[in-house]
Amino acid sequence: MRRRRHMLLVEDDELDATMVKEAITKAGLDVAVDCVSDGQQALAYLQDRAVQRPSLIILDLDLPRMDGLELLKTIRSSPDLAWIPVVILSGSEDPAMVEEGFKDGVAGYFLKPLDWERFMQSVKAILQYWQMNYLPGDRWEVADAGL
Repeated sequence: MRRRRHMLLVEDDELDATMVKEAITKAGLDVAVDCVSDGQQALAYLQDRAVQRPSLIILDLDLPRMDGLELLKTIRSSPDLAWIPVVILSGSEDPAMVEEGFKDGVAGYFLKPLDWERFMQSVKAILQYWQMNYLPGDRWEVADAGL
């Protein structure tokens, strides 16, 4: 049985979360988007063995309880999670933060407010690339997401 792809959106701003989910829907991606509002919730979600691993994590940096960079480092240090691509959303143009994100292996870094067309083109390309090269086939069958 084929399962839909999942994305995990880690965003504490409800309006931003709604806008990201709407952009994904408008882009025609066949993905379920699960949303959590802080870094600790995201980590609990990712460590839950009953939950399907996401094909992509969209991560805000300015989060309560555990900031985005700390969560990213935790994800990258876990063999079960390190393969999942992460895209950062941030209001900060601080070169040190951008550099830190890329040093920790993010697939993209996007400044808020988002250029929605560019953001969605990148999300589609990342999903397509990871599906072809990295998604572990023995964990689940990846459904065609209309790419």
